[in-house]
Amino acid sequence: MKKNLACLLAALLLVALAGGCGGTADTDVPQDGDGIQTEPIVLKLSHNAADGQAISDACIQMADAIYEQTDGRVKIDLYGNNILGAETETRDMLAEGTIDMAAIGYGSLSSYSSVCDLLISMYLFESTDEMMAVMKGEFGQKYFNDAFLETKGVRVLDQWATVPRETISTKPIHTLDDFKGLKVRIPTGIAIWQDSWEALGAMVISQGLGECFTSMQQGVVDAVEMSVDFIYSYKFQELAKYLTYTNHSMYTQVVMINENSWNKITPEDQAIMISAVEEAGLACQARQESDEASLVEDMENTYGVQVSELSADVLAEMQALAEQTRQEYMDVWGTEAYEDLMAAISAYRA
Repeated sequence: MKKNLACLLAALLLVALAGGCGGTADTDVPQDGDGIQTEPIVLKLSHNAADGQAISDACIQMADAIYEQTDGRVKIDLYGNNILGAETETRDMLAEGTIDMAAIGYGSLSSYSSVCDLLISMYLFESTDEMMAVMKGEFGQKYFNDAFLETKGVRVLDQWATVPRETISTKPIHTLDDFKGLKVRIPTGIAIWQDSWEALGAMVISQGLGECFTSMQQGVVDAVEMSVDFIYSYKFQELAKYLTYTNHSMYTQVVMINENSWNKITPEDQAIMISAVEEAGLACQARQESDEASLVEDMENTYGVQVSELSADVLAEMQALAEQTRQEYMDVWGTEAYEDLMAAISAYRA
C-alpha cells in the first residue's frame, strides 16, 4: 500500500513538472484581443534550504513581493528542501527548462563556467564584503553572469551573500593532524573541494545533502562542512559534538532564471522581479548573520556541542595547502581568469 502511494505521488510530481515546463518555457503568455495578459506566468523555483532557514524565508519573501507588485501577473511556486533533487540535478533542470528558476550555491555551477571551481576554492576571500565586491563587479559580470547566459541560456538575477562554511564532526579538530583520515562529506560534483580536503589528509565522501544525516549515523562520514544554519536545520548537532570554525569557503546563493522563461515576462515586471530578488537577498544575509550566534549557542547549551577556533598557525598551513591546490588547477580555469580575479581582489584590498 505504501509503495503504491509513493509511486502515485512521484507520478503526480512528474506530471506537475512536465506541465510547468510546457506552460512556462515553450508557450506564449495568454493575452486578450488588446494584448493584455489574461493569465499569470507561473515560474517553478527550486532551492536546497530547509523550511525556516534564512534562504527559504527569503525565497518566500521574494515570491510574495513579486506576486503582489505585479498584481498577480507573475507567480512563483517554490520547491525547497531538495525536493526536486540535489543542486547538480537542479542546475541541469534549469538549463534544460524543466524548471524556470533556481537558488543554489555556485559550488555546483562549474559545468556552467569553470571559473566557479576557482571561486569556491578554499581560503580565497578574506571577507564577505570582498567576495560580493568581486562577484558584483566586472569580474563577476564577465566570468559568471555573461558566461552562464551565453553558454547555458541562464540569467543571473542576483547573488545572495551567505555566511562562511564551517565544519562539524564526531571527533575534535585542532591541528592538521586531526584531519588525517577524517571522513568528510562534501557536495557532489566539486572536484577542487575533493582535492583540497584530501590535501589536508581527509577521506572525502561526495554525496547529496539528503543522505548526510543517515551517513553520519552509520559512521560512513565523520564530518560535514556547511554554513551553521544548514548544519542546524539538518540536525547534525544531534550526532556530531565538535563544531570548528574553519571558515574555509565563502560563496553566494545564486538566483537564476531560464532565459526562455525570462523573455515571457514584460520589461516592467522584469524590473519588479530584480528589485524583489535583491531586497530578499539583503534580508537573507542579515538574517543568516544574526541567526548564527543564537544557533551556535543552542548547539552548545541544548546539544552539548563543543565550539572551537583554529589557531593562526593552523589556518596559515591550511591556506598554503589551498593555494597549492589552486595552482594545480590552473589549466581548468586558465591563467587569464586567475590573474583577473587576483587583480580584482587586490584592487578591493587596496
